[in-house]
Amino acid sequence: MARIRAGLPDGARLFEWRPDATDNPYRALLGLAFSPDYASSGEFYVNFTETVSGQLRTVIARYTVSADPNVATAGSRTDIFTVDQP
Repeated sequence: MARIRAGLPDGARLFEWRPDATDNPYRALLGLAFSPDYASSGEFYVNFTETVSGQLRTVIARYTVSADPNVATAGSRTDIFTVDQP
């Protein structure tokens, strides 16, 4: 599990990523980037791997922050890029 807390109050987290319960050692949170206009758009991007129907894939997804600036909007994931891994 990864919790993103850059500059947030103790116990707060913007984003919590939990990999599916699998034995795949290649599942990982690979990166995080904030949009250049994050202050106004609330958009940030997460690069990670996931397994879908037994197929490992790499994903870059966009999320948005909720009305609470310390929490991402539930269900805001929009996949920007996906590629199956061998």
